[in-house]
Amino acid sequence: NWWNVGPYDNTFFAPTSGTVPDVSKLKSEAQWQLSPRLGIAHPISENAKLFFNYGHFKQVPQYESMFRVQRNDAGQMTSFGNPNLVLAKTISYELGFDYLVFEDYLLQVAAFYNDISNQQDFTTFNGLTSGYTYTEATSNNYQDVRGFEFTLRKTAGRWWSGFVNYTYQVSTTGHFGSAQQYDDLTAQKNYDEATVNIYQDRPRPQPYARANLNLFTPQDFGPTIFGNNVLGGFGLNVVLDWQAGPITTWNPGNQSYVAYNVKGVDYFNATLRVDKSISIGKFRLQLFMDVSNLFNTLRLWNTGDYNYMSSLHLPASKDYSNMVGDDKVGNYRALGVEFQPMQNGVDLTQPGRARLIYYDDNTSSQTYGKYFEYTNSQWSQVDQNRINKINADKAYIDMPNASTYWFLDPRKIYFGLKLSFDFTE
Repeated sequence: NWWNVGPYDNTFFAPTSGTVPDVSKLKSEAQWQLSPRLGIAHPISENAKLFFNYGHFKQVPQYESMFRVQRNDAGQMTSFGNPNLVLAKTISYELGFDYLVFEDYLLQVAAFYNDISNQQDFTTFNGLTSGYTYTEATSNNYQDVRGFEFTLRKTAGRWWSGFVNYTYQVSTTGHFGSAQQYDDLTAQKNYDEATVNIYQDRPRPQPYARANLNLFTPQDFGPTIFGNNVLGGFGLNVVLDWQAGPITTWNPGNQSYVAYNVKGVDYFNATLRVDKSISIGKFRLQLFMDVSNLFNTLRLWNTGDYNYMSSLHLPASKDYSNMVGDDKVGNYRALGVEFQPMQNGVDLTQPGRARLIYYDDNTSSQTYGKYFEYTNSQWSQVDQNRINKINADKAYIDMPNASTYWFLDPRKIYFGLKLSFDFTE
């Protein structure tokens, strides 16, 4: 049963002393969903086949989105659940070709298209009389994902197996209705005329690749000691993941038309497992070592920090006033390098700040493109070799948080053992 209230019910949503107002409730409606699937495979030779897959898939919303009701310390409603959320729906199409190469390798080429509707989102409601603001989960987002993939797989072998996959996909997303709802009709009109929320986002490529390599020795390999082959039963597994950097938003001016305008760094990760299996009668003992982030790749945390984003040298855009460069969100200052602040614009007729390097970005100025600093109560031009070193080390990046929190996913090594038994033999 859920509260039967309108989106701007002042009695219910306005700040309270902690007691939920006594309002009527309605029973939430049950949802019945049908998810048909169809798969067709057609051999065209003894080593090749065509296949087609079609299906409807549903996703249950997060329970927190459906049932969470939250007020802050002042009794102000901040989050209101929605148990009648429509299940997200994906209609998936896939057309592909399999070909067996040299009997041990399978080459697969496939194209796919996913039509996604009723994706979960959040809408903010702004009251007029009491000035309250809260968010409610809605199902207003949609997305189209299309692309193709190549996979080469070796599924069996005495010494090794594995696969390598490359997927190129393009996503387009959109939103029905307004992400901000106002009880004030004038405010609603102003928002709807300015927002890009109802526009369909431009297609965004999101390629990624994955490789998996399994190396192992047969159980009967090598000399036998106490009934076990000492060189047999070893395994090594390496998984490599790469994904093109995401496109995110940098909008320091809070302009309603700005969205998805800067690119992030690519993601790379590697994991490793080494294990050894030993059989003792009906028992099987496996010793293993797992290593996450094998190459200790540094990934910067809290890249949404304002000072950090402002310090990046980003591609030129009217959306922000950053210094121009080729930085991406996620770039960081070289370890052990002292922070060197830089900024656009300089007035050589006025005193400047110590330690700050100024860049003359005025195209009509005689000193356009030069760097200056204010030391000993006078201006001087910064040597270009020093600027090159600063740019190479990215010393101008204002790292977010304390250094302890810069990189929160270091290499981790785990050791363990697994004991299993089989009484069926």
